[in-house]
Amino acid sequence: MAILYIDDDPDDRETFVEAVRSVDPAIQCETVTDGLEALSYLELNKLPDLIVLDINMPLMNGITCLAEIKGNAETSHIPVIIFTTSDSRSEMNECKKLGAYRCVVKPSTYAEMKIKIASLLNDKLFA
Repeated sequence: MAILYIDDDPDDRETFVEAVRSVDPAIQCETVTDGLEALSYLELNKLPDLIVLDINMPLMNGITCLAEIKGNAETSHIPVIIFTTSDSRSEMNECKKLGAYRCVVKPSTYAEMKIKIASLLNDKLFA
């Protein structure tokens, strides 16, 4: 399995990758820093099996990036999990309408992050 994680916070990217590797070292996890970089990555690289996307980012936020991913025939099939500190119900509803597979509020500790990632990866879609 290959995951593309899109988040502007370097600490969040590092923590996410470490947690994924601790859950399953066989998973490939690439990271990019914003929506524009994500779209370039998707054009130039092998497509991931899963995209995990933050909402609050500069240059291109996660909602706009999600709309671009789901509006592109080449990438629309890729499941996207919104993984954000925002707990705004309106943002979550908008993401679901745009085609997000799931919306998750980021855990506050590394231990909770590992549990959340293990739960997401054990989902029937990825099992």
